[in-house]
Amino acid sequence: MVKVNNVLAMFLVLAFSFLMPKSVSSQIMEVGATGSLPYYVGDLNPNKHFSDFQPSFGGVLRYYQNLRWAFRFQYSHYNLQIQPTDEIIDQMPVYGDETQFQFPINQRMNDFALLAEFNFFDYWTGSKKDYVTPYIFAGLSCFNYAAKENPVEVRGFDFSLPFGAGVKYSVAKRLGMTLEWRMNKTFNDDIDNVNDISDDFNFGYDNDWIGTLELSIVYSFNLPKKVNCNSGITIRK
Repeated sequence: MVKVNNVLAMFLVLAFSFLMPKSVSSQIMEVGATGSLPYYVGDLNPNKHFSDFQPSFGGVLRYYQNLRWAFRFQYSHYNLQIQPTDEIIDQMPVYGDETQFQFPINQRMNDFALLAEFNFFDYWTGSKKDYVTPYIFAGLSCFNYAAKENPVEVRGFDFSLPFGAGVKYSVAKRLGMTLEWRMNKTFNDDIDNVNDISDDFNFGYDNDWIGTLELSIVYSFNLPKKVNCNSGITIRK
């Protein structure tokens, strides 16, 4: 029992030291642009990820609390193409007129997200030592969408829970980049405009999902230091 307790205590110490950031003395912000390839998963496309990409863009503002934790605000403009899979198309005639729904649906979305990031390794842009790390993130976003399709105009506003993982890499002294995969769990089943017949498909999607592959290029700068301020990031070469 004593050995088990010792091993457990050692494990907790190691885990705690892994999660704790290094000492900090300055604060860092990053601002940049994002390019993304969004895709839709839902009633019309229940299981095919990374399909029907449409180039999209956005912007990001990131604040580093320390070498492990960061918080970001991100705006994304998604050009979303919604195209049913062959399996769904084969089922559509049972609902009557095949021209009831015209595809693809070209959706335009504006997403505003607040996200928290955790770096698995120490990282700051410009470092020659801590220049790369995998990371995970999660947060909350709100979005609007609009697509004028025959026979009705699809519009709406809702919230989503974004989460995902990626890699950060310091390219130069003040230039960094990230590559990430993100999923948005929405609380809306009308983005694809088929919520009235979705129960008949029986694929288990009560709400639509939006996935993206995103590449960001950011510029890093230090915030003005406060007198006797001990918060921020210690700059290490």
